[in-house]
Parts: sequence; structure tokens; C-alpha cells
Amino acid sequence: MSWNNHGSIEEVNGQWFVFYHRTSQYRQNKRRLCIEPIFFNEDGTIQEVLMTSQGAGRPFGINERMEAYHACQLSDSAYIAPSKNGGEAIIGISDEDQAVFRYTEWEKSIDNVSVEANGSGEILIYLDDENEAAGIVVLDEGKCLSSSFSGKPGKHEVRLEFRKVRDLEVQAVTFW
Repeated sequence: MSWNNHGSIEEVNGQWFVFYHRTSQYRQNKRRLCIEPIFFNEDGTIQEVLMTSQGAGRPFGINERMEAYHACQLSDSAYIAPSKNGGEAIIGISDEDQAVFRYTEWEKSIDNVSVEANGSGEILIYLDDENEAAGIVVLDEGKCLSSSFSGKPGKHEVRLEFRKVRDLEVQAVTFW
């Protein structure tokens, strides 16, 4: 639902940025402002600019709540829309759908994760391009039945993969 993502490129205090917007709340008339820094190669070409969760700001840190609307990439049937509890959530989730948050950055190893959600399912958590999950959260009717996670210090892309989904809505994720 990023039908309207036109933007512009501007230099601000010596740094180039792309300014654009994407849809919000799964509606074409709702927009979320986005900004990403642009970096150049030595030959003057522009490096690929990935949509991130924090834009020009710093990555999410330890104990920082990553709300659903910060997901910068969703796959298959999942989308961001108003939730049953108010606010926004990742909804329409089916088995094997994914949500990506770019980026988190931790100064130390992380071994805890919490997910605010309604419904039931398993959420596998992957860091960067790894094929093996760094953690899993099992939810039943919005309550956490079990949770495990192990993340090394550094800057990471976080990818959530959903399994055994039953009416699942995800409001936020926090690493601590």
C-alpha cells in the first residue's frame, strides 16, 4: 500500500537526504513522512537507499519500544492498520508473513524480548541475513507463553516471521 511514495532529494547541512511518504493505516489518504540519508560512492553514484524504521534518526536501542508502524517492510498479507486496542498494529497476518525493522543497535548482548500483541501464534526473530532464528515468542490470546532470544552487540536488521497464526495483531516489540 505504498501507492503514493513520491518525494524529493535535498542537501541539509552538508548531508543529502531523500524525503518521501508512504501510506499509513492501510488508507490511501493517510500518509507517514519518511526521511533517509543518502550516501555516495567514490564515482559519484548513489548507494542504494533502504527504507528504515527510524529514518534519519538513530537505530532503536535497548528497552526502546518499536511500535508496529515502524515496520518498514511487510510481506504477503500483513499490513499496518488501526488495531482493536487503538493505535496501530501489524494485522492481517498469515503463516509465514514477515515484518522487518531496520535498525536496532545494542551496546551489549541482549537475551530478552517482549511482544505486545492480541491473538495467538509463534513469532520467530531473525537478525540480519541469518537463516537461523535468534529467538522465538509464543503467544496465546495475547499472553506470552514462552520467550527466548540471544542477540549480539551491534547494529541489526530485525525480521519477524509469523507461524501458527490465529487472529494475531502485533502492536510493539521491545528488546532488553
